[in-house]
Amino acid sequence: MNENDAPADKDVEQELAGVPHDMTEAGDGDGADDAAEELARLRVELDAAKQEVLYARADTQNVRRRMEKDVADARSYA
Repeated sequence: MNENDAPADKDVEQELAGVPHDMTEAGDGDGADDAAEELARLRVELDAAKQEVLYARADTQNVRRRMEKDVADARSYA
């Protein structure tokens, strides 16, 4: 550390005054690990939700096609 760092340190301390200590700690990397794990979990959930939406759309389309066929059949046999 050289003499030029001292004023910057004081400025940083003043800027961070009032901020809870646990929010300003660099920590041992656990926060980054937790965030990465949470991100991975959310991506898995997102992929599952996308798959469910895809299946729901396919099911809806199948129901619509079946109803159109039933209506067409009813008209031709009536």
